[in-house]
Amino acid sequence: MLDAGCGWGETAIEIAQRVGTSGSVVGIDCCGAFLDTARADARAAGLANLTFVEADVQTYAFEPVYDFCFSRFGTQFFENPVAGLRNMRSALRPGGTMTMIVWRGRADNPWLTLSKEVVLRYLPPVKERAATCGPGPFRWRTPRS
Repeated sequence: MLDAGCGWGETAIEIAQRVGTSGSVVGIDCCGAFLDTARADARAAGLANLTFVEADVQTYAFEPVYDFCFSRFGTQFFENPVAGLRNMRSALRPGGTMTMIVWRGRADNPWLTLSKEVVLRYLPPVKERAATCGPGPFRWRTPRS
């Protein structure tokens, strides 16, 4: 299993615990500081079936060896989402599955907007920029994004 954009490794660790010795997990992320934490947490959990690779998911030279490729909140930050998604797909064996979890819009995540609502009670509003389709947590906020 491949965890693309694994960040601090929480999901990769959870999956490695679930598959146990019958499977293996590779977490890949471009942020070495995140992976340092992920590696330490994996060692503390005693996981021998989990490794982490510091690389860019969009350009890494994957071999088609994975049955499952997963990304939790990682694909929204691709500079080139088409290249990133294609490259994730290239990591899969024929018949493999690729799944990603992404944020919906701010309105569907009130915990993200509450702080702004509170601040606006005390400070004047600032002119907001229009949302873009560039890298960021809400890149895939609608099915057509």
